[in-house]
Amino acid sequence: PPGAPGSYPPPPPPGAYPGPGAAGPFSVGDGFSWAFNKFGKNVAPLIVATLVFGLILGVISAIFNFIAGALGDTTTISDGNSIAFTSNYTAGSIIVSIIGSIVTLVVAGYVASSYWNGILQIADGQQVSIGSFFQPRNVGNVIIASVLVGIIVGIGSALCVLPGLIAALFLYFTTVAVVDRNSSATEGLSASFNLVKENFGSAILVWLLAVIVVAVGAILCGVGLLVAVPVAALLVAYAWRKLTGGYVAPATP
Repeated sequence: PPGAPGSYPPPPPPGAYPGPGAAGPFSVGDGFSWAFNKFGKNVAPLIVATLVFGLILGVISAIFNFIAGALGDTTTISDGNSIAFTSNYTAGSIIVSIIGSIVTLVVAGYVASSYWNGILQIADGQQVSIGSFFQPRNVGNVIIASVLVGIIVGIGSALCVLPGLIAALFLYFTTVAVVDRNSSATEGLSASFNLVKENFGSAILVWLLAVIVVAVGAILCGVGLLVAVPVAALLVAYAWRKLTGGYVAPATP
């Protein structure tokens, strides 16, 4: 807000974007530097939110997988030297798996809408706290958008790996678009598709860099994800705002 440390100019109201063709110059290197700068200034909220949301999703998935496995038929095979276990799903375990998928989808929608809300507040230049990442925005449309993206990418992957990768790239900015503009799921898909179509080179560099950052974080015993995930999210938010002519708060000294 005006007058706060750094004296950032106020961001435009939600949805007040000049539109395609109004974006300023974009550099993925500048975006990466900005993301690290903002991560360094908001370490505690970003790490705590990433850890809590990761644990929530992990625990929910583990619980439903355990119940589904327990309801299945387990067969033990031994040849005298080794023992192998095989498990077949029953009607009960299938029902539990379906319920688990629905619950996970709803929780993941809450997580995504809340997490992106905090990330976008940082892009606005606001002072965030841990609570900033637990304020969901437009949850219903985030869930619908996630389902649609999953279906489209799944169909593309079933046809061949390449169409699935292309679909994933063109729809990469869907969730951040839905949260940032409070738009519908289909509007979010359209916004992401148009952004990538008009800025293909920049978009693919952002996508690849974000994937590499998260992969490196995963290799570091998984602990690196507490840094990699928020840095990648900040990079995506920076690219989304810059490539659509939206507001991005300057890096903090």
